[in-house]
Amino acid sequence: MVCAEPRLCIFSWKLLLIRKLNDLQGELTPGEPTPIERLLVDRVLANWLRLHFAELAATQAMNRPKHAEFWDKRQSRAERAYLASLGALTTMRKFLSAVTVAAATTAQHHDSNSTLEGPIVDPTHSGPPLRLVDYGGA
Repeated sequence: MVCAEPRLCIFSWKLLLIRKLNDLQGELTPGEPTPIERLLVDRVLANWLRLHFAELAATQAMNRPKHAEFWDKRQSRAERAYLASLGALTTMRKFLSAVTVAAATTAQHHDSNSTLEGPIVDPTHSGPPLRLVDYGGA
């Protein structure tokens, strides 16, 4: 993209990025997200932005071997972090759907006048644990 006025070009890019991030947030966020879902969606968005910045920088550094190598490594780390954040969000949603199904099943086995005092689902035994991954540096 070539702009006659660089400030306007930067402003346009910022608006496009904000719009894209808002669109992605709308796609990834359910109607009533839990606080941890909101945090995980924010992490996915941050890693998406980090990945695309690294891709852009790697593309611009292609003719400079040392810079290209640096940005290629950074792009690889950003991609791993992005995929890890998507994995964490997916795992959390599977966990939440399992808890919801278990609560609904428990409710069906009780009278209609009773409360949902059934077995509590132990999150430590319901599936694989969430992993926090630190890829070091940004």
